[in-house]
Amino acid sequence: MASLHLIRSSSFSSDSFTNALTVMKSSDRIILLDDGVYSVNHPILQNALALVGKESLFVIEHHYLARGLVTDDALNFISMAALVALTESANQIITWQ
Repeated sequence: MASLHLIRSSSFSSDSFTNALTVMKSSDRIILLDDGVYSVNHPILQNALALVGKESLFVIEHHYLARGLVTDDALNFISMAALVALTESANQIITWQ
């Protein structure tokens, strides 16, 4: 089973996403939430996509829109209910702040 990495801080103000990538496996999943959604505009996103693939990187839609970011069809937006479902299927959940 894969681990689920919750990225809560912006890559523009924190190294948490960079640190997370050092321990991630290609089978893991990533969720950007809270200020972590700002990372969609940071170069680190390409590193994450290269590691886990687009199908395993998710963005909490409500958090993204609440910060006034422009909708991007290239992103996998999910609801809080979908977040709960992903946590139920993960063998380990790691929160990066």
